[in-house]
Amino acid sequence: IANFYNQVEGAVYSSDGYNPITHKHFSEYIDLKSFAKYYLIQELLMHCDAGNNSFMMYKDIDSKDSLLHTGPIWDFDLYVRDVNPWNVLYVSAFYGKSGGIYYHLWQHGEFRDSVANIYKTELYPVLRNILHSNYLDSLQHVLNVQIPEFTESVEKRSEFLYWLFTTDSSDI
Repeated sequence: IANFYNQVEGAVYSSDGYNPITHKHFSEYIDLKSFAKYYLIQELLMHCDAGNNSFMMYKDIDSKDSLLHTGPIWDFDLYVRDVNPWNVLYVSAFYGKSGGIYYHLWQHGEFRDSVANIYKTELYPVLRNILHSNYLDSLQHVLNVQIPEFTESVEKRSEFLYWLFTTDSSDI
């Protein structure tokens, strides 16, 4: 698995997305959809450890599935309560080049396109429905917690990400 992950990094960290030794593209190593979905959740909640510390991956045996997957999401104890709607790509920019796999994945158009597509077609519609329903009010009542600030922060972050992912973001 260490050799496999070194090959993954060789592809992801290269400027063209191809491992210089195996000549395989990063999409031949990773499940792009799971990495994009994981990235979106981390980005929405601005979890600065994503891709570095609080980051889980798994891989089955090659005969079942040859790709590396991400998940489950975890370790949001410090982040969910402190969501800030800064207008930056937080996860991919927080540490710069030393920021782990997501900084490097973000450099590749295929990954950005996958993230944008999943956000527009899967996450944004569901998020809008949740934020505009009585679900959060019900949750607040059941858990006796304060949610309005969290709701406002997520709404602002969601609007920023929607703008970002529905415009030409090739200059990022």
